[in-house]
Amino acid sequence: VASTPKIRMQRVALPPSSSTSTSAPSTSTTAAPDVSASLTPAPLLWPVRGQVTSEYAERAGRLHAGLDISAPEGTPIVAARAGRVGFVGRQNGYGNIVIINHGERLSTAYPHQSAFATRVGALVNAGDLIGYVGCTGNCTGPHLHFETRVNGVAQNPRRFLPSRLVTSTG
Repeated sequence: VASTPKIRMQRVALPPSSSTSTSAPSTSTTAAPDVSASLTPAPLLWPVRGQVTSEYAERAGRLHAGLDISAPEGTPIVAARAGRVGFVGRQNGYGNIVIINHGERLSTAYPHQSAFATRVGALVNAGDLIGYVGCTGNCTGPHLHFETRVNGVAQNPRRFLPSRLVTSTG
């Protein structure tokens, strides 16, 4: 019987960045209704250092339900907020994905990972390493597709993130 390797949780301090989006958010979207207003305001950390290359927006009749953040393959991905890891594995177009439940009906999803650094049931703090940027599932290059969900409904992650990249301090 093969043993499962132990996963060491670690906190990663990402250097500051002044990354900005290269594409403006769509103004004509039929996205899910905003249910984030009832949440206790608690900003999330940016989960990876990189440039936003695609916004949360309606495109070609489908909702792109998160932010695409371009980063080199293997770049550390950190938990955006403390919570319990609810899923680690593969999901159709998402490829390798981690989903963290944060309480208050909020969850975050981190698809397209090259490798995982957490396990189901793990308690993570904001800034803890959970995986590495990759290009699994439907993707055209290494990036993190970052989603925020309230009651399972996708919401624009920018509603929860500071306008500038803010990362864990260690």
